[in-house]
Amino acid sequence: MVTYGPTGNVPGELTIVAQFNEVITSITPDFKTATLSLATSQAGSFFKMFYDTSANANDLAGTGFTDGKQIYMGSVLPVGGGAFSVSTPISPPTPPAGPLSDLDTFVTNNYPGFKTLEGAGGTDLTVATTSFDPSFFKTDITFLPFSFNTSVKLPFGQVDPAAMMFNGTPGATLGSIGPINGFSGPNELLQADANSSFQAVPEPTTVASALLGLGLLSLTTLRSRRNRTA
Repeated sequence: MVTYGPTGNVPGELTIVAQFNEVITSITPDFKTATLSLATSQAGSFFKMFYDTSANANDLAGTGFTDGKQIYMGSVLPVGGGAFSVSTPISPPTPPAGPLSDLDTFVTNNYPGFKTLEGAGGTDLTVATTSFDPSFFKTDITFLPFSFNTSVKLPFGQVDPAAMMFNGTPGATLGSIGPINGFSGPNELLQADANSSFQAVPEPTTVASALLGLGLLSLTTLRSRRNRTA
């Protein structure tokens, strides 16, 4: 839940969804670490923020993230990138040699039988503001870049894996990630802990910020080009 307004007394829910394209630029010989960069073409990418008077976003189901009022829209710039490293020994196409973790280790295992590689990484990106609702932003942010970074890890230990993405794409399902998340594909589901801020140029002074919290990233694995959804 968040509050806004002159006295900060208007309750509601703030959700942010994003989609952007990344390219694997290198993989270490042991297949443990992949370096990523934002693709030159960001066709179809976006960064959206919604406000909903009812807190109905459901991490496990993956629903309720885009049913509020859209208060911000931005386009992802082709700058930035990140990396992801796995700690489970693996050499494609050979199955993982090390012990696997349960995909869902957060409170209750909602996906018994689903395993995952273990790993961690992150991504940085910059978003150009396309439109915003002035009733939610006290400052004109038209020319302010939106700096966004996220830390990702496996297994899920701080939030539930989603059954589907915000756009209806299957998430933690057998057909989407296979029995071994990060290996059997075609997609990989990652726990994401993200934060963002609007920054002035050239002095990086934060004008407004929003904590995104824990979200989800869906990646197409072991391919040269990947669509990434948060």
